[in-house]
Amino acid sequence: MKISKSKPHILIITIMMVVVVSLIAGSTRAADEFPPLPLRPKIPENVLPQNQKFPPKRKKTVRMKLPPEMTRGDIYNLIVPQLSNACVHNRFNQVRKGLNYVTLQRPDGAGVYRFDAASTGDGNLRDSDAIGLPTMLYLFERDATSECRVFSIPYFNN
Repeated sequence: MKISKSKPHILIITIMMVVVVSLIAGSTRAADEFPPLPLRPKIPENVLPQNQKFPPKRKKTVRMKLPPEMTRGDIYNLIVPQLSNACVHNRFNQVRKGLNYVTLQRPDGAGVYRFDAASTGDGNLRDSDAIGLPTMLYLFERDATSECRVFSIPYFNN
């Protein structure tokens, strides 16, 4: 077979068509030999804990309000430098930012201050060094940044 130097694109197109046709023929043969896999495996009923639906429900966002007499300055007085430093180094953070948050009314009445919140019992606190206390609610400002600040207020989860 003599290859024309003036029309090499015809040879390339012909080769590509042969490859595509062989791939299509091979894929139909493979589909006949192997049945398709299920999209999601079914968990047997005897394996699931009782009264649990599949899939488990996603946690909803929880909003808490701080007392109106509390000011932003009061919150800033509760900063914990050791936890703030751990937050900057990703050792004390929220697992999912914004899952729980606390609002504080602005003094001028135009909106609210918002702080993300987490505690040791809600499953949303990443505490690599186990320095969190179960009786404290931790408020985060600028979490997952180099300017992260952590504040702690007493919290009793009854």
